[in-house]
Amino acid sequence: MIKIILINQDPTVVRQASEKLEELPFTEVTHQISDLKYGLKISQREIVDLMILCCHTLNQDKIQLLNKHLLHYPVALLIFCREINDDLIPLAIESGITSFVVDGFEPERLDHLIHISLARFLKQRRTENELLKMCTSLKSHRTLECAKHTVMRTRNLNEDEAYQALRETALRENQPIETVAAQILGGIRSNI
Repeated sequence: MIKIILINQDPTVVRQASEKLEELPFTEVTHQISDLKYGLKISQREIVDLMILCCHTLNQDKIQLLNKHLLHYPVALLIFCREINDDLIPLAIESGITSFVVDGFEPERLDHLIHISLARFLKQRRTENELLKMCTSLKSHRTLECAKHTVMRTRNLNEDEAYQALRETALRENQPIETVAAQILGGIRSNI
């Protein structure tokens, strides 16, 4: 069951959306409200799969509010709006809005848009996690390289010997080599 918060700032669209969501067997509208800020607070407290925002205009203030929220409380977000300034479209995409439809709400497309929004959100989260892993790996590699050069300089060893000394210390003390390297760079450890 897909749990949805429906934020209705456009009565015409939201009535059609509500009716269509009631027909779909895989959705459950947990909250239907008109206040965007209150909807965002609900998504902080409860497990929600998707937020649907129906509004007349998607402006910079709403985009910034959504961006701030999505940074800390990621959730799939589908927006239906009647208008948006073309200059704000890149900002909307960068803010983490999963999908948005401008001036084209058609109830029969809602089920597909829900699945597209959820799939795009999951893909985005996977990409963010992969990037985080790569950054962590790069940082560990950089730390290890710096520590290795420090050991080379202080113990007058070549690169292979310095790496071997780091590795043996890590094994002997049952610690990851990155921890030993960070301790050397932080001045916590001077002996290896």
